[in-house]
Amino acid sequence: GGAYPASATMRAGEAGASVRVVVRVRPLSRKEAGAAQEQFEVITAPGCDGEAGREVIVHEPRQRVDTSEYIDNLSFGFDGVLGPEHGNAEAYELTVAPLLRPVADEGAHSTIFAYGATGGGKTHTVSSFYESCAADLLSLAGDGGEVLMSAFEIYGSKVFDLLSARKAVRLCDDSKGEAKLLGLSEHRCGNLAAVMSLVRAAAESRQVGVTTANDRSSRSHAVLQLSVAGRRGRLSLVDLAGAERGADNGSADRRTRMEGAEINKSLLALKECVRALAAGGDARSHVPFRGSRLTHVLRESFVSPGSRTVLLACVAPGNRSVEHTLNTLRYAERAGSIQLSGKAGAAEERAQQAAQQQQQAARRGLLTPPERERASAPAAADRRAPPSDREPRGKAGSRAVPKILMDGLAREDQNENQRPAHADELLEAHTVFSEVTACVAKEEAALLMAASEGELSGEEYAEMLEVVLDRRERAARALRRVLRRSSCQGA
Repeated sequence: GGAYPASATMRAGEAGASVRVVVRVRPLSRKEAGAAQEQFEVITAPGCDGEAGREVIVHEPRQRVDTSEYIDNLSFGFDGVLGPEHGNAEAYELTVAPLLRPVADEGAHSTIFAYGATGGGKTHTVSSFYESCAADLLSLAGDGGEVLMSAFEIYGSKVFDLLSARKAVRLCDDSKGEAKLLGLSEHRCGNLAAVMSLVRAAAESRQVGVTTANDRSSRSHAVLQLSVAGRRGRLSLVDLAGAERGADNGSADRRTRMEGAEINKSLLALKECVRALAAGGDARSHVPFRGSRLTHVLRESFVSPGSRTVLLACVAPGNRSVEHTLNTLRYAERAGSIQLSGKAGAAEERAQQAAQQQQQAARRGLLTPPERERASAPAAADRRAPPSDREPRGKAGSRAVPKILMDGLAREDQNENQRPAHADELLEAHTVFSEVTACVAKEEAALLMAASEGELSGEEYAEMLEVVLDRRERAARALRRVLRRSSCQGA
Protein backbone atom coordinates (compact mmCIF):
# COMPACT_ATOMS: atom_id res chain seq x y z
CA GLY A 1 0.00 0.00 0.00
CA GLY A 2 0.96 3.64 0.23
CA ALA A 3 2.16 3.50 3.85
CA TYR A 4 5.85 3.78 2.93
CA PRO A 5 7.71 5.66 0.19
CA ALA A 6 8.55 4.20 -3.19
CA SER A 7 12.15 5.36 -3.51
CA ALA A 8 13.64 2.43 -1.60
CA THR A 9 11.75 -0.07 -3.71
CA MET A 10 12.83 1.54 -6.98
CA ARG A 11 16.49 1.82 -6.01
CA ALA A 12 16.60 -1.84 -4.91
CA GLY A 13 16.08 -3.03 -8.49
CA GLU A 14 18.90 -5.11 -9.94
CA ALA A 15 19.58 -6.68 -13.32
CA GLY A 16 17.29 -9.60 -14.00
CA ALA A 17 14.65 -8.34 -11.57
CA SER A 18 11.07 -7.63 -12.60
CA VAL A 19 10.03 -4.63 -14.66
CA ARG A 20 9.67 -1.63 -12.36
CA VAL A 21 6.39 0.24 -12.78
CA VAL A 22 5.80 3.87 -11.81
CA VAL A 23 2.48 5.67 -12.26
CA ARG A 24 2.31 9.40 -12.72
CA VAL A 25 -1.01 11.21 -12.25
CA ARG A 26 -0.90 14.63 -13.88
CA PRO A 27 -2.84 17.60 -12.50
CA LEU A 28 -6.26 18.49 -13.89
CA SER A 29 -5.82 21.22 -16.52
CA ARG A 30 -7.65 24.55 -16.46
CA LYS A 31 -9.46 23.56 -19.66
CA GLU A 32 -10.71 20.33 -18.09
CA ALA A 33 -11.81 22.04 -14.88
CA GLY A 34 -13.40 24.97 -16.72
CA ALA A 35 -17.05 25.62 -17.42
CA ALA A 36 -16.92 23.95 -20.84
CA GLN A 37 -15.99 20.51 -19.49
CA GLU A 38 -16.52 20.70 -15.71
CA GLN A 39 -14.42 17.63 -15.04
CA PHE A 40 -13.51 16.53 -11.53
CA GLU A 41 -10.68 14.38 -10.19
CA VAL A 42 -11.39 10.68 -9.68
CA ILE A 43 -7.91 9.51 -8.64
CA THR A 44 -6.26 9.48 -5.22
CA ALA A 45 -2.51 8.88 -4.88
CA PRO A 46 -1.70 8.72 -1.16
CA GLY A 47 1.95 9.48 -0.45
CA CYS A 48 4.15 9.33 2.64
CA ASP A 49 5.35 12.61 4.18
CA GLY A 50 5.37 14.28 0.77
CA GLU A 51 7.22 11.43 -0.96
CA ALA A 52 5.82 9.25 -3.72
CA GLY A 53 3.71 6.38 -2.47
CA ARG A 54 2.99 2.93 -3.88
CA GLU A 55 -0.79 2.93 -4.26
CA VAL A 56 -3.28 4.61 -6.59
CA ILE A 57 -7.04 4.52 -6.09
CA VAL A 58 -9.52 5.17 -8.90
CA HIS A 59 -13.00 6.31 -7.84
CA GLU A 60 -15.04 5.24 -10.85
CA PRO A 61 -18.56 6.72 -11.18
CA ARG A 62 -20.97 3.85 -11.96
CA GLN A 63 -24.68 3.38 -12.44
CA ARG A 64 -26.83 0.48 -11.26
CA VAL A 65 -29.58 -1.17 -13.29
CA ASP A 66 -32.16 0.91 -11.41
CA THR A 67 -30.24 4.05 -12.60
CA SER A 68 -29.01 4.88 -9.08
CA GLU A 69 -25.41 6.11 -9.00
CA TYR A 70 -22.51 4.89 -6.90
CA ILE A 71 -18.70 5.06 -6.72
CA ASP A 72 -16.59 1.96 -7.34
CA ASN A 73 -13.21 2.35 -5.57
CA LEU A 74 -10.47 0.36 -7.33
CA SER A 75 -7.00 0.13 -5.77
CA PHE A 76 -3.74 -0.69 -7.62
CA GLY A 77 -0.25 -1.21 -6.19
CA PHE A 78 2.99 -0.32 -8.00
CA ASP A 79 6.68 0.31 -7.31
CA GLY A 80 6.01 4.02 -7.23
CA VAL A 81 3.08 6.44 -7.63
CA LEU A 82 3.57 10.14 -8.31
CA GLY A 83 0.56 12.31 -7.59
CA PRO A 84 -0.37 15.68 -9.14
CA GLU A 85 1.66 17.44 -6.44
CA HIS A 86 4.94 15.85 -7.59
CA GLY A 87 6.98 17.65 -10.22
CA ASN A 88 9.24 16.55 -13.06
CA ALA A 89 12.34 16.60 -10.86
CA GLU A 90 10.79 14.09 -8.46
CA ALA A 91 9.72 11.92 -11.37
CA TYR A 92 13.30 11.92 -12.68
CA GLU A 93 14.83 11.02 -9.33
CA LEU A 94 12.44 8.11 -8.89
CA THR A 95 12.49 6.60 -12.39
CA VAL A 96 15.67 7.58 -14.25
CA ALA A 97 18.39 8.47 -11.75
CA PRO A 98 18.79 4.91 -10.33
CA LEU A 99 19.51 3.58 -13.85
CA LEU A 100 22.37 5.89 -14.89
CA ARG A 101 25.30 4.48 -12.94
CA PRO A 102 24.64 0.90 -14.16
CA VAL A 103 24.58 2.29 -17.72
CA ALA A 104 27.88 4.15 -17.28
CA ASP A 105 29.80 1.68 -15.11
CA GLU A 106 28.27 -1.78 -15.67
CA GLY A 107 27.39 -1.74 -19.37
CA ALA A 108 23.69 -2.15 -18.60
CA HIS A 109 20.92 -1.63 -21.17
CA SER A 110 18.33 0.46 -19.36
CA THR A 111 14.98 1.45 -20.85
CA ILE A 112 12.23 3.75 -19.68
CA PHE A 113 9.09 3.75 -21.75
CA ALA A 114 6.14 6.03 -21.11
CA TYR A 115 2.74 4.48 -21.75
CA GLY A 116 -0.78 5.87 -21.56
CA ALA A 117 -3.67 7.39 -23.45
CA THR A 118 -3.37 10.52 -25.57
CA GLY A 119 -3.29 13.54 -23.26
CA GLY A 120 -1.92 11.60 -20.27
CA GLY A 121 1.29 13.67 -20.08
CA LYS A 122 3.82 11.19 -21.53
CA THR A 123 5.73 13.56 -23.82
CA HIS A 124 5.72 16.35 -21.22
CA THR A 125 7.25 13.99 -18.64
CA VAL A 126 9.80 12.21 -20.84
CA SER A 127 11.03 15.41 -22.51
CA SER A 128 11.73 16.85 -19.06
CA PHE A 129 14.21 14.00 -18.44
CA TYR A 130 16.55 14.69 -21.36
CA GLU A 131 18.60 17.53 -19.89
CA SER A 132 19.12 15.85 -16.51
CA CYS A 133 20.02 12.53 -18.16
CA ALA A 134 22.64 14.17 -20.37
CA ALA A 135 24.10 16.21 -17.50
CA ASP A 136 24.40 13.20 -15.19
CA LEU A 137 25.90 10.94 -17.88
CA LEU A 138 28.46 13.62 -18.78
CA SER A 139 29.36 13.82 -15.11
CA LEU A 140 29.76 10.03 -14.93
CA ALA A 141 31.92 10.14 -18.08
CA GLY A 142 34.51 12.23 -16.22
CA ASP A 143 36.76 15.03 -17.45
CA GLY A 144 36.95 15.09 -21.24
CA GLY A 145 34.28 12.41 -21.52
CA GLU A 146 31.62 12.44 -24.23
CA VAL A 147 28.06 11.24 -24.60
CA LEU A 148 26.76 9.51 -27.73
CA MET A 149 23.21 10.35 -28.79
CA SER A 150 20.79 9.03 -31.40
CA ALA A 151 17.06 9.63 -31.90
CA PHE A 152 14.51 7.94 -34.13
CA GLU A 153 10.78 7.51 -34.46
CA ILE A 154 8.58 4.57 -35.45
CA TYR A 155 5.82 5.93 -37.66
CA GLY A 156 3.45 3.23 -38.87
CA SER A 157 5.66 0.40 -40.12
CA LYS A 158 8.71 2.57 -40.84
CA VAL A 159 11.63 3.88 -38.80
CA PHE A 160 13.03 7.40 -39.37
CA ASP A 161 16.18 9.09 -38.10
CA LEU A 162 15.13 12.28 -36.30
CA LEU A 163 18.66 13.71 -36.45
CA SER A 164 19.24 13.15 -40.15
CA ALA A 165 16.37 14.88 -41.96
CA ARG A 166 14.00 11.97 -41.21
CA LYS A 167 16.04 9.56 -43.32
CA ALA A 168 14.52 6.07 -43.44
CA VAL A 169 16.37 3.53 -41.30
CA ARG A 170 16.42 -0.20 -41.90
CA LEU A 171 15.58 -2.48 -38.96
CA CYS A 172 17.21 -5.92 -39.03
CA ASP A 173 18.89 -8.50 -36.78
CA ASP A 174 22.60 -9.24 -36.50
CA SER A 175 24.18 -12.70 -36.18
CA LYS A 176 23.47 -12.68 -32.43
CA GLY A 177 19.77 -12.05 -32.98
CA GLU A 178 19.90 -8.47 -31.66
CA ALA A 179 17.89 -5.75 -33.39
CA LYS A 180 20.04 -3.26 -35.29
CA LEU A 181 19.08 0.00 -37.01
CA LEU A 182 21.19 0.28 -40.15
CA GLY A 183 21.95 3.87 -41.15
CA LEU A 184 20.95 5.44 -37.82
CA SER A 185 23.21 8.42 -37.12
CA GLU A 186 25.06 8.70 -33.80
CA HIS A 187 26.34 12.06 -32.55
CA ARG A 188 29.17 12.80 -30.11
CA CYS A 189 28.52 15.54 -27.59
CA GLY A 190 31.11 16.90 -25.20
CA ASN A 191 28.84 19.32 -23.36
CA LEU A 192 25.23 19.76 -22.32
CA ALA A 193 24.51 22.53 -24.84
CA ALA A 194 25.35 20.22 -27.76
CA VAL A 195 23.03 17.51 -26.44
CA MET A 196 20.12 19.88 -25.94
CA SER A 197 20.56 21.34 -29.41
CA LEU A 198 20.12 17.83 -30.86
CA VAL A 199 17.15 17.17 -28.58
CA ARG A 200 15.37 20.25 -29.92
CA ALA A 201 16.15 19.24 -33.51
CA ALA A 202 14.70 15.77 -32.89
CA ALA A 203 11.55 17.19 -31.31
CA GLU A 204 10.94 19.43 -34.32
CA SER A 205 11.27 16.47 -36.70
CA ARG A 206 8.79 14.22 -34.90
CA GLN A 207 5.34 13.59 -36.36
CA VAL A 208 2.57 15.39 -34.46
CA GLY A 209 -1.07 16.07 -35.22
CA VAL A 210 -4.29 17.54 -33.86
CA THR A 211 -6.71 15.20 -32.07
CA THR A 212 -9.72 15.71 -29.83
CA ALA A 213 -7.57 15.12 -26.74
CA ASN A 214 -4.50 17.15 -27.69
CA ASP A 215 -3.59 19.99 -30.06
CA ARG A 216 -0.07 18.54 -30.49
CA SER A 217 -0.61 14.81 -30.22
CA SER A 218 2.36 12.53 -30.90
CA ARG A 219 1.61 10.39 -33.97
CA SER A 220 4.70 8.19 -33.65
CA HIS A 221 6.74 6.33 -31.06
CA ALA A 222 9.92 8.31 -30.34
CA VAL A 223 13.13 6.80 -28.94
CA LEU A 224 16.12 8.80 -27.69
CA GLN A 225 19.26 6.82 -26.82
CA LEU A 226 22.21 8.03 -24.73
CA SER A 227 25.46 6.30 -23.83
CA VAL A 228 28.90 7.19 -22.54
CA ALA A 229 31.46 7.14 -25.36
CA GLY A 230 33.76 4.13 -25.15
CA ARG A 231 31.45 2.16 -22.83
CA ARG A 232 28.92 -0.57 -23.63
CA GLY A 233 25.89 0.58 -21.63
CA ARG A 234 22.96 2.48 -23.13
CA LEU A 235 19.92 4.35 -21.86
CA SER A 236 16.78 4.41 -24.02
CA LEU A 237 13.96 6.85 -23.34
CA VAL A 238 10.84 5.71 -25.21
CA ASP A 239 7.89 8.08 -25.60
CA LEU A 240 5.07 5.88 -26.91
CA ALA A 241 2.24 7.40 -28.92
CA GLY A 242 -1.01 7.43 -26.97
CA ALA A 243 -3.64 4.73 -27.25
CA GLU A 244 -6.78 6.12 -28.88
CA ARG A 245 -10.43 5.22 -29.26
CA GLY A 246 -12.14 5.55 -32.62
CA ALA A 247 -14.81 7.68 -30.94
CA ASP A 248 -12.14 10.19 -29.87
CA ASN A 249 -11.26 10.87 -33.50
CA GLY A 250 -14.70 10.45 -35.04
CA SER A 251 -14.54 13.88 -36.71
CA ALA A 252 -10.89 13.58 -37.78
CA ASP A 253 -9.68 13.12 -41.35
CA ARG A 254 -8.82 9.73 -42.81
CA ARG A 255 -5.07 10.13 -42.22
CA THR A 256 -5.56 10.80 -38.50
CA ARG A 257 -7.85 7.79 -38.17
CA MET A 258 -5.38 5.54 -39.99
CA GLU A 259 -2.54 6.83 -37.80
CA GLY A 260 -4.64 5.98 -34.76
CA ALA A 261 -5.27 2.46 -36.09
CA GLU A 262 -1.53 1.92 -36.68
CA ILE A 263 -0.70 3.23 -33.19
CA ASN A 264 -3.25 0.92 -31.58
CA LYS A 265 -2.01 -2.03 -33.64
CA SER A 266 1.58 -1.58 -32.44
CA LEU A 267 0.48 -1.05 -28.83
CA LEU A 268 -1.62 -4.21 -29.04
CA ALA A 269 1.48 -6.09 -30.23
CA LEU A 270 3.34 -4.71 -27.20
CA LYS A 271 0.50 -5.90 -24.95
CA GLU A 272 0.75 -9.39 -26.44
CA CYS A 273 4.46 -9.46 -25.66
CA VAL A 274 3.76 -8.31 -22.11
CA ARG A 275 1.11 -11.05 -21.71
CA ALA A 276 3.51 -13.75 -22.91
CA LEU A 277 6.38 -12.48 -20.75
CA ALA A 278 4.17 -12.16 -17.68
CA ALA A 279 2.85 -15.71 -18.18
CA GLY A 280 6.36 -17.15 -17.73
CA GLY A 281 7.24 -20.80 -18.30
CA ASP A 282 6.98 -22.19 -21.83
CA ALA A 283 5.08 -19.10 -23.01
CA ARG A 284 8.32 -17.08 -22.92
CA SER A 285 9.68 -19.10 -25.85
CA HIS A 286 6.83 -17.76 -28.02
CA VAL A 287 6.99 -14.03 -27.26
CA PRO A 288 5.83 -12.31 -30.50
CA PHE A 289 8.45 -9.56 -30.60
CA ARG A 290 8.24 -9.49 -34.40
CA GLY A 291 4.59 -8.49 -34.24
CA SER A 292 5.49 -4.86 -34.95
CA ARG A 293 8.44 -2.54 -35.47
CA LEU A 294 7.90 -1.24 -31.94
CA THR A 295 8.20 -4.62 -30.21
CA HIS A 296 11.11 -5.60 -32.46
CA VAL A 297 13.05 -2.51 -31.33
CA LEU A 298 12.10 -2.93 -27.64
CA ARG A 299 12.99 -6.63 -27.51
CA GLU A 300 16.41 -6.09 -25.93
CA SER A 301 14.73 -4.21 -23.07
CA PHE A 302 13.30 -7.55 -21.93
CA VAL A 303 15.80 -10.19 -23.09
CA SER A 304 19.19 -8.47 -23.03
CA PRO A 305 21.53 -9.69 -20.25
CA GLY A 306 21.72 -7.08 -17.52
CA SER A 307 18.69 -5.17 -18.78
CA ARG A 308 16.78 -2.82 -16.50
CA THR A 309 13.36 -1.62 -17.57
CA VAL A 310 10.95 0.92 -16.07
CA LEU A 311 7.38 1.41 -17.30
CA LEU A 312 6.14 4.92 -16.62
CA ALA A 313 2.35 4.85 -16.84
CA CYS A 314 0.94 8.36 -17.33
CA VAL A 315 -2.74 8.95 -16.58
CA ALA A 316 -5.15 11.87 -16.52
CA PRO A 317 -7.12 12.46 -13.31
CA GLY A 318 -10.46 13.59 -14.79
CA ASN A 319 -13.73 11.66 -14.77
CA ARG A 320 -13.95 11.73 -18.59
CA SER A 321 -10.65 9.83 -18.79
CA VAL A 322 -11.52 7.10 -16.29
CA GLU A 323 -11.89 4.38 -18.94
CA HIS A 324 -8.46 5.14 -20.40
CA THR A 325 -6.99 5.39 -16.89
CA LEU A 326 -8.25 1.96 -15.84
CA ASN A 327 -6.98 0.37 -19.06
CA THR A 328 -3.54 1.91 -18.51
CA LEU A 329 -3.35 0.82 -14.87
CA ARG A 330 -4.42 -2.75 -15.64
CA TYR A 331 -1.80 -2.98 -18.36
CA ALA A 332 0.86 -1.54 -16.05
CA GLU A 333 -0.11 -4.01 -13.34
CA ARG A 334 0.43 -6.92 -15.72
CA ALA A 335 3.77 -5.49 -16.89
CA GLY A 336 4.98 -5.35 -13.29
CA SER A 337 4.88 -9.16 -13.07
CA ILE A 338 7.42 -9.61 -15.90
CA GLN A 339 10.73 -11.12 -14.81
CA LEU A 340 13.47 -9.72 -17.02
CA SER A 341 15.38 -12.52 -18.71
CA GLY A 342 19.14 -12.77 -18.94
CA LYS A 343 21.28 -14.86 -21.22
CA ALA A 344 18.69 -17.63 -21.41
CA GLY A 345 16.18 -15.25 -22.94
CA ALA A 346 18.65 -14.10 -25.58
CA ALA A 347 19.48 -17.73 -26.40
CA GLU A 348 15.78 -18.47 -26.87
CA GLU A 349 15.51 -15.57 -29.29
CA ARG A 350 18.50 -16.78 -31.32
CA ALA A 351 17.07 -20.31 -31.50
CA GLN A 352 13.74 -18.92 -32.75
CA GLN A 353 15.45 -16.89 -35.46
CA ALA A 354 17.56 -19.85 -36.62
CA ALA A 355 14.41 -21.96 -36.98
CA GLN A 356 12.68 -19.17 -38.87
CA GLN A 357 15.56 -18.74 -41.31
CA GLN A 358 15.67 -22.47 -42.02
CA GLN A 359 11.93 -22.63 -42.72
CA GLN A 360 12.15 -19.66 -45.08
CA ALA A 361 15.08 -21.26 -46.92
CA ALA A 362 13.12 -24.50 -47.19
CA ARG A 363 10.21 -22.69 -48.85
CA ARG A 364 12.58 -21.12 -51.37
CA GLY A 365 14.11 -24.52 -52.19
CA LEU A 366 17.58 -23.58 -50.90
CA LEU A 367 17.98 -26.65 -48.66
CA THR A 368 18.78 -30.25 -49.54
CA PRO A 369 15.92 -32.78 -48.99
CA PRO A 370 17.27 -33.95 -45.57
CA GLU A 371 17.78 -30.32 -44.44
CA ARG A 372 14.31 -29.42 -45.70
CA GLU A 373 12.81 -32.28 -43.70
CA ARG A 374 14.55 -31.18 -40.51
CA ALA A 375 13.55 -27.53 -41.04
CA SER A 376 9.87 -28.40 -41.53
CA ALA A 377 9.75 -30.75 -38.51
CA PRO A 378 9.03 -28.00 -35.90
CA ALA A 379 6.14 -26.63 -37.96
CA ALA A 380 4.69 -30.11 -38.47
CA ALA A 381 4.99 -30.86 -34.76
CA ASP A 382 3.22 -27.59 -33.98
CA ARG A 383 0.32 -28.56 -36.25
CA ARG A 384 0.03 -31.95 -34.50
CA ALA A 385 0.23 -30.53 -30.98
CA PRO A 386 -2.95 -30.12 -28.93
CA PRO A 387 -4.29 -26.56 -28.63
CA SER A 388 -2.88 -26.06 -25.12
CA ASP A 389 0.68 -26.75 -26.37
CA ARG A 390 0.63 -24.41 -29.35
CA GLU A 391 1.76 -20.81 -29.50
CA PRO A 392 -0.19 -18.43 -27.28
CA ARG A 393 -2.60 -15.93 -28.75
CA GLY A 394 -1.10 -13.16 -30.85
CA LYS A 395 1.19 -13.12 -33.84
CA ALA A 396 3.55 -15.98 -34.54
CA GLY A 397 6.66 -15.62 -32.41
CA SER A 398 8.89 -18.24 -34.06
CA ARG A 399 8.01 -17.41 -37.69
CA ALA A 400 7.58 -13.93 -39.15
CA VAL A 401 5.17 -15.34 -41.73
CA PRO A 402 2.58 -12.58 -42.33
CA LYS A 403 4.83 -9.62 -43.25
CA ILE A 404 7.26 -11.62 -45.37
CA LEU A 405 4.61 -13.57 -47.22
CA MET A 406 2.21 -10.70 -47.74
CA ASP A 407 4.99 -8.52 -49.18
CA GLY A 408 5.71 -11.28 -51.67
CA LEU A 409 2.05 -11.67 -52.54
CA ALA A 410 1.74 -7.94 -53.16
CA ARG A 411 4.62 -8.04 -55.65
CA GLU A 412 2.87 -10.79 -57.61
CA ASP A 413 -0.32 -8.80 -58.19
CA GLN A 414 0.65 -7.20 -61.51
CA ASN A 415 2.38 -9.86 -63.60
CA GLU A 416 1.54 -13.32 -62.29
CA ASN A 417 -1.73 -13.78 -64.21
CA GLN A 418 0.07 -14.22 -67.54
CA ARG A 419 2.39 -17.07 -66.48
CA PRO A 420 1.10 -20.69 -66.41
CA ALA A 421 1.28 -22.36 -63.00
CA HIS A 422 2.86 -25.78 -62.36
CA ALA A 423 1.56 -28.28 -59.83
CA ASP A 424 4.39 -27.65 -57.38
CA GLU A 425 3.75 -23.88 -57.58
CA LEU A 426 0.07 -24.42 -56.75
CA LEU A 427 1.08 -26.59 -53.78
CA GLU A 428 3.49 -23.93 -52.54
CA ALA A 429 0.87 -21.18 -52.95
CA HIS A 430 -1.63 -23.27 -51.01
CA THR A 431 0.95 -23.79 -48.25
CA VAL A 432 1.59 -20.05 -48.08
CA PHE A 433 -2.14 -19.35 -47.88
CA SER A 434 -2.52 -21.91 -45.08
CA GLU A 435 0.27 -20.29 -43.05
CA VAL A 436 -1.07 -16.79 -43.59
CA THR A 437 -4.60 -17.72 -42.55
CA ALA A 438 -3.27 -19.53 -39.46
CA CYS A 439 -1.41 -16.39 -38.39
CA VAL A 440 -4.39 -14.17 -39.16
CA ALA A 441 -6.53 -16.44 -36.99
CA LYS A 442 -4.12 -15.84 -34.11
CA GLU A 443 -4.34 -12.10 -34.66
CA GLU A 444 -8.13 -12.31 -34.60
CA ALA A 445 -7.95 -14.25 -31.34
CA ALA A 446 -5.69 -11.56 -29.87
CA LEU A 447 -8.15 -8.85 -30.92
CA LEU A 448 -11.03 -10.78 -29.41
CA MET A 449 -9.14 -11.18 -26.14
CA ALA A 450 -8.20 -7.50 -26.00
CA ALA A 451 -11.77 -6.40 -26.73
CA SER A 452 -13.25 -8.82 -24.18
CA GLU A 453 -10.87 -7.53 -21.48
CA GLY A 454 -11.89 -3.94 -22.19
CA GLU A 455 -8.54 -2.92 -23.66
CA LEU A 456 -10.13 -1.85 -26.97
CA SER A 457 -13.32 0.04 -27.69
CA GLY A 458 -15.76 -1.20 -30.32
CA GLU A 459 -14.46 1.33 -32.84
CA GLU A 460 -10.83 0.32 -32.31
CA TYR A 461 -11.73 -3.34 -32.56
CA ALA A 462 -13.58 -2.80 -35.85
CA GLU A 463 -10.74 -0.76 -37.39
CA MET A 464 -8.06 -3.29 -36.51
CA LEU A 465 -10.21 -6.25 -37.55
CA GLU A 466 -10.66 -4.65 -40.96
CA VAL A 467 -6.87 -4.53 -41.42
CA VAL A 468 -6.53 -8.19 -40.43
CA LEU A 469 -9.31 -9.36 -42.73
CA ASP A 470 -7.82 -7.43 -45.63
CA ARG A 471 -4.64 -9.49 -45.29
CA ARG A 472 -6.64 -12.72 -45.43
CA GLU A 473 -8.50 -11.56 -48.55
CA ARG A 474 -5.23 -10.64 -50.28
CA ALA A 475 -3.84 -14.10 -49.56
CA ALA A 476 -6.99 -15.72 -50.94
CA ARG A 477 -6.81 -13.63 -54.12
CA ALA A 478 -3.19 -14.66 -54.66
CA LEU A 479 -4.06 -18.35 -54.28
CA ARG A 480 -6.98 -18.01 -56.71
CA ARG A 481 -4.69 -16.44 -59.31
CA VAL A 482 -2.36 -19.41 -59.15
CA LEU A 483 -5.32 -21.79 -59.20
CA ARG A 484 -6.76 -20.14 -62.33
CA ARG A 485 -3.45 -20.33 -64.14
CA SER A 486 -3.14 -23.98 -63.16
CA SER A 487 -6.65 -24.70 -64.47
CA CYS A 488 -5.89 -22.91 -67.75
CA GLN A 489 -2.74 -25.00 -68.21
CA GLY A 490 -4.70 -28.22 -67.61
CA ALA A 491 -7.29 -27.19 -70.19
